Amino acid sequence: MKNIPVFTTSYGIATLILREIPYSQRAYILPQSVFTSLPELVQECAGFCRAAGAEQIFAKLDAAINGAAFQCEIWELTRRGALPQPERELALSAVTTENSEAYRSLYNEKFALVDNAAYCDRADAAKLIEEGGWLYVADGEVLGLGQVQGSELRAIATARKGLGFDLAVALMKKLDTEQVHLSVASSNAPALRLYERLGFEKTAVRSRWYRIL
Repeated sequence: MKNIPVFTTSYGIATLILREIPYSQRAYILPQSVFTSLPELVQECAGFCRAAGAEQIFAKLDAAINGAAFQCEIWELTRRGALPQPERELALSAVTTENSEAYRSLYNEKFALVDNAAYCDRADAAKLIEEGGWLYVADGEVLGLGQVQGSELRAIATARKGLGFDLAVALMKKLDTEQVHLSVASSNAPALRLYERLGFEKTAVRSRWYRIL
């Protein structure tokens, strides 16, 4: 299902993110401009999303409106300086055509319940070959994954508990910078605990999301 970059109503204009509906039944509304009423713009967009099959609908808003409940914020976290010492050095393998499906499978399993996490389809997995996707494989089993790009840690997930710290350090070693950024949902408590251990600090609120009731 394709997104709608410009969805025009009599109340205003919004972008509708519909590509997640077949996978998670979620849709996202990004208001772009308001002609008359933001709440009515959001509700009209939500009606379209429901007709398209969405069971959960979220809107990017600066503050609460009628018919919406706060869901989460997306925070920017930043760490500076030398990397911490891992308990064990993990050797990572680049994502290739042969192992991209393993990345996609583990990613979708671990991020299915994370707020605002996008589904990784086959086209997304193919892009990882060029964009810096990595796998941690031990004894033939995929135990972790990650993606880095520029100065950003874009994804990290493990198949077993206790690997997150070492995997994060291994991924950040792939970045040629001492300042690392990432985005995380404020509701993702396990990730926040990990990033605090790694020395990340909250530096900005990138967006606020509300669930449309």
